[in-house]
Amino acid sequence: MRRVIILVIVAIGLVYLHVVALVYGIGLIAAQRVPDWWAGVFSTRRSADLSWVLSSHFAVVLLVSLPFAWIVVRAYGRFSVTVSIAFGLMIWGLFEAPLMLDAFRTSGVFPRALWFADTIQFIGSLPILVLLLRRLPSNSRFERSRAADSLSQGGN
Repeated sequence: MRRVIILVIVAIGLVYLHVVALVYGIGLIAAQRVPDWWAGVFSTRRSADLSWVLSSHFAVVLLVSLPFAWIVVRAYGRFSVTVSIAFGLMIWGLFEAPLMLDAFRTSGVFPRALWFADTIQFIGSLPILVLLLRRLPSNSRFERSRAADSLSQGGN
């Protein structure tokens, strides 16, 4: 029971730190100018700005989520995907759920597309990274030797 309480407290702390890191990272990238080399690729300045916002936001969400995904995989083991989905839903509920009505109340397609892209990023980035990190082979000598013993005894 004590282990469950500790893991719940750690989860709350991780979600808080993840939210702070996302706000800081997204704010930092949003304050930057669109690079000239990026603007030169597109026909209009508006399309360059919008594509830069979407792609840089996506990159920041992935980069910020990567260390948290690693921690979730190491701390929560077989429950890591479930925990990461819960994290994603909590973060989505904090950032995107309040904006849903505003996005669908407007007549333009861009606010809806931006809301949908953010929804996919916030809900999906952490679980996908957790799945990818769970599939990586371990560098731990103990785990490798345990897997080798299991295979030599006919286990999977």
